[in-house]
Amino acid sequence: MAAPACQAWGVIPLEEFHAAPTYGGDLHRADMAWAKHAAGCGLTLEQIKAELLNGRDLSKKGSRKRQLEYVERTARKAIEQMRGCLEMLTLASGRLLPPSR
Repeated sequence: MAAPACQAWGVIPLEEFHAAPTYGGDLHRADMAWAKHAAGCGLTLEQIKAELLNGRDLSKKGSRKRQLEYVERTARKAIEQMRGCLEMLTLASGRLLPPSR
């Protein structure tokens, strides 16, 4: 079930990413794709981590400590990648604009 913050921001539920045939059952790819989507919608690191932690059974990742590390890594990587995309778009859009007069 999507967290209230996710619903409020219009974020597609994590469960939909897990069920999407695009990821062929690869839940890590689905987690990463969702985390990037959530970051792009403006969710914070903590909101993304909370949703990933509660979005599926992470017991195959190992101990609770390892599960928390997985969630942290995934959320941080998604946010960093989204920041990189936004910076590239900002630079590209600046080059595409005609010079100001």
